Amino acid sequence: MEPPLRSGVGWRSRWSRWPLAALLVAGVSLSTAIPARAATDTQDQAQTLTYSFDQFGVMAQTFTAGMTGQLDRVSLASDTPYGFTILDVGIETVAAGGTPSGTILGSTTFRGSFSGGSRQFHDFLFNPGVPITADTNYAIVVQVYAGGLNWYDSSWLDAYPGGQLYISCFGCTWFSDPSYGQDFAFKTWVATNTNQAPALTANSPAITVTEGTPPTNTGSYSDPDGDTVTITASSGTLTKTGSAGGTWTWTGPASDEAPTQTVNLTADDGHGFTATTTFTVTVIAVAPTAVITNDPPSSPEGTPIDLTASATSPAAADTAFKYSWAVTKDGSPFATGLGSSFNFTPNDEGTYVATLRATDDGAMSGTSSFTVVGTNVAPTAKIDRVTASAPLVLTAQESVTFAGSFSDPGVMDSHVVSWNFGDGTPAGKSSYGPGGTAAFSTSHTYTAAGTYNVTLTVNDDDGAAGQTTARVLVQTPQQALAAISARVQGITTLNAGQKNSLTAKLQAAIDALGRGNTTAANNQLNAFLNEVQADAGAGKLSSTDAADLRTAIHAVQAALGVYNRLLQWWTIES
Repeated sequence: MEPPLRSGVGWRSRWSRWPLAALLVAGVSLSTAIPARAATDTQDQAQTLTYSFDQFGVMAQTFTAGMTGQLDRVSLASDTPYGFTILDVGIETVAAGGTPSGTILGSTTFRGSFSGGSRQFHDFLFNPGVPITADTNYAIVVQVYAGGLNWYDSSWLDAYPGGQLYISCFGCTWFSDPSYGQDFAFKTWVATNTNQAPALTANSPAITVTEGTPPTNTGSYSDPDGDTVTITASSGTLTKTGSAGGTWTWTGPASDEAPTQTVNLTADDGHGFTATTTFTVTVIAVAPTAVITNDPPSSPEGTPIDLTASATSPAAADTAFKYSWAVTKDGSPFATGLGSSFNFTPNDEGTYVATLRATDDGAMSGTSSFTVVGTNVAPTAKIDRVTASAPLVLTAQESVTFAGSFSDPGVMDSHVVSWNFGDGTPAGKSSYGPGGTAAFSTSHTYTAAGTYNVTLTVNDDDGAAGQTTARVLVQTPQQALAAISARVQGITTLNAGQKNSLTAKLQAAIDALGRGNTTAANNQLNAFLNEVQADAGAGKLSSTDAADLRTAIHAVQAALGVYNRLLQWWTIES
């Protein structure tokens, strides 16, 4: 760099004016109002000798801070020889070699000119102030963009041992030489009682909770000036301990599942300084809790099991649920259904598992299951009818038809049906495959008169049995004839004489049997049949009544062993 040319009592830079284009580079204008804190600031460092001046595009003066606080203004002995001037005044840290480092701690921009003559000190204000620390080196850096600035200095005298003068140009390295002066004339002003911003921290940068659970976060705050701090949140509720420092607790509302949201907290000291912190809140979905009402541990097969569904969710917004049911039997699918009410009927013994699925409006599902053991139920046996081959009487040697049935709620059961006719003959058996009901019949002929207990037994394939009994009276010939006599007396188409004639023959047969005379009894029966035939031919008996009487007498004759089926007319034996 060529040395500048001397001019008068000062030094004048060769670069006394700057291109018009440089005007466009200017930054924010210098504030003309002194900050409130400057009213209590104190002069810290100064060099006031103004024996000569320099006029360079870039100039600097380093200094050593004498106190800790906020540097809110510097005063420079300077003037603007060309009128309107644009310049920046900045505070930088100092590099290891003692020159300005380029790290700017604060700056201000000036546009205008100075009046009042040369060698006057003019204030340049910093708002906000620049924090400085006692016994630390800093640099006042002036960069002239348009016009010119004469900055006065101490010439050859080293009037300020805490720093020195530096000159440069845009893009050049710093240069110092006593021929350009030892120290620029300056003053620094520091406020030691300045307000500082509060501090605010959150313990958790991200909060994740399940739906229905209020999210919470905690943290701390402080204010270096002891100011009372107010903390506000963009959402939720915040409480704190202390006034100038302490802890805070934030609580958000319980909600349904939701995307991640950011919560902003702001701490305000009431004097224009704030601090902020943020954290995120994520609410994740939770499956509802499914509840089954009326879940018995066991139930007989064939008995419907009625179930009711309900569900709860930690989120108050979840009130509508969809319900579906699935039932397995011994591990295989058995029944399905929808809705809050459901029933199924075990069709056999086994292990049934009913599972309820409750789904909320967020498609989250919760399930509940219960196990019910289907127990076997014995089949129900029934003797429906006992029908003799002859009307009016039931005698030995006559075929008797037994009609029976069973029902079983276990529709998958197989069954074995057996009859015991009560006369010692082998019981008849028949088998039936899976099914809940069956009807059947069988015939049997008793060889002797008497009262017989007929038993129908139905066994299922699980070892349970149903049984029923009917009493059958096989009449003696005398009992049968008495029953026929009673029937004759009830026929309305016969007159008294005709009735008495027929019943007399029946009574004579009874008497003969009482004497042991079967032949005489049979003769009376044949005589009875002949008279019935005659009465029927004369229209005194209906064909139905005649047939019933005939068949009944044949049954008695069969029991006596004297019935001849080949004869259509009955002879009287001697």
